[in-house]
Amino acid sequence: MRGLSVSPLLIVAGFGIFIVLTSSNMLLQLLVPDDTHGQVMALYSMAFAGVMPLASLAAGGVAHFAGGQPVFIAAG
Repeated sequence: MRGLSVSPLLIVAGFGIFIVLTSSNMLLQLLVPDDTHGQVMALYSMAFAGVMPLASLAAGGVAHFAGGQPVFIAAG
């Protein structure tokens, strides 16, 4: 796997993340009653805005000790 470029795999992974986030947002807005859209979307946005930096920090700490490849494998 030394000759394999990582860039196409990262493009596919990024596209997959984009599809999952868009689909979950769409389903959430379709399934939630109209009178609670604001509260649910605020909680949804806060969960992603609050969890992603912490997860990135944890992944960076693990990558520092174990290397980048195990982090990419676990995140995938």
